[in-house]
Amino acid sequence: MAASGSDLRLVPAAVTSWAGALAGTAGAATIDAPAGATIPVPAVVAGLVIVSGVLALATSAVDGCIRRRLALIGLIAVVAGLGAFGAALGRVAALGAGPVIGLGADRAHVDVVLQVTSDPLARDTGDAPAWRRGEVRLTARLVQVHRTYDPRSPPASVASPAVVLAPASWQRLRIGDEVVASGRLSLPSRPGPSAVVLRTSEPPDVAGRAATPYAWGDAPRAALRASVAGLDRDAGGLLPSLVVGDESLLPATLREQLRVTGLAHLTAVSGANVAIVLGAVLLVVRWLGVRGRGLTIAGLIAIGGFVLLTRPEPSVVRASAMGAVVVLGLASGRRRRGVAPLALAVCV
Repeated sequence: MAASGSDLRLVPAAVTSWAGALAGTAGAATIDAPAGATIPVPAVVAGLVIVSGVLALATSAVDGCIRRRLALIGLIAVVAGLGAFGAALGRVAALGAGPVIGLGADRAHVDVVLQVTSDPLARDTGDAPAWRRGEVRLTARLVQVHRTYDPRSPPASVASPAVVLAPASWQRLRIGDEVVASGRLSLPSRPGPSAVVLRTSEPPDVAGRAATPYAWGDAPRAALRASVAGLDRDAGGLLPSLVVGDESLLPATLREQLRVTGLAHLTAVSGANVAIVLGAVLLVVRWLGVRGRGLTIAGLIAIGGFVLLTRPEPSVVRASAMGAVVVLGLASGRRRRGVAPLALAVCV
């Protein structure tokens, strides 16, 4: 099926994948719904069955090869929607596994072992109490959790993603650091990728560092931060965030001003950053005489290295996926048919 030279066969699958993922993530536990929202599984399945029925009726008026093609497109769309729905349900179930959600609902004070999964960022605490000023935000994976002051509660091994709100002393941590800490758990205010929020007022007790490929990007990011040391505070914090999305030096007040004025997207790595890096790399390797598959490999390596440097934030993952689609599209020679690989990227 084509329209104006565009291959639209995977577009229905992309739409149902988005819809299935949206429906599946509706059941995450929050402050307002500690037990999680009720997911209408029968309604979702019924909706996909109705979609397939409509497609079946539409194809009944068509004969031969076209009917089989339309039926296959509808079948792929339904399977993609069910697959995304199931994957999202599994993600929500994983968030609620173990005692973490219950401890968060009880706002329990806990001792935890966690692994840092993002660089700490300063928060705009505004008129907050003195003990919260200079607070930083980071994400982490809870590895072990234990209710403080309760000898009857043995430490539980978990693998729950969490948001950590901590004092400025946590600013020095890097991805992969393993930290022993204590604080109070709570549920997030809205559904998201984290199961709970951990607030602590203590400095981090770093127990070690797990092997992570993102450590490769630490040295270039540190060098970039050192290069802006002579600039004023706002400029020195803004430049690394514009180049590689490193907001560790960005003042919280400036971040809030960017958000209020609708310019916060400037500090998020996007397709423009990937396009500049990818274009520069492909230009250099072509100048060196590389052609064919070598260009494709060089482009994919550049995208992978860029993800390691800028961290796998959602905007980075989206931009890199689209960059990979461009590279593979150029390699296939089907430059006018970008809708199909774009839809496939959405499904993935």
